[in-house]
Formats: sequence, C-alpha cells, structure tokens
Amino acid sequence: MKSIMKYRNMQKNEDIIELSNKLHWGLEVAEQRLLEETAARNGSLCLGTPDGKVVSVPAKELLKQRRRPFSRQCTTME
Repeated sequence: MKSIMKYRNMQKNEDIIELSNKLHWGLEVAEQRLLEETAARNGSLCLGTPDGKVVSVPAKELLKQRRRPFSRQCTTME
C-alpha cells in the first residue's frame, strides 16, 4: 500500500514539473516575442530596478543583454 502511495506522489510530482516546464517555456516565448516586436518598432519597455525605481530601456538593448536562448527544459523540482 505504501509503495502505491509513493508511486502516486511521484507521478503527481512529475505532472507538476511538466506543467511548470511548459509554463516557463511559454513565458520565455512570450517575453522574446514582446522584445522582438517592440525592438522592431524602436520601442522601449519599462522595468523595475531592485531599488524600486522604474526605468525605460530600449527593447534592442534588452535583446542584446538577453542571456539565455529558448530552452524546452527548465530546472526540476526536488
């Protein structure tokens, strides 16, 4: 009985991880599209800084600074 419960919990965790990965990937795609479309119009985006200020940054500059390319895999939960 305990092994069945453990299996169900493992399956539930895998489902949560899979959903989390899909959500993270979708957010990455949306952010990339926003940056590309805004940069194409020579636009800027407003960002919050760690000290609470709001600054306007050209989208082209943000695209240059973007470190990570799209990845279908995100880190897994433990």
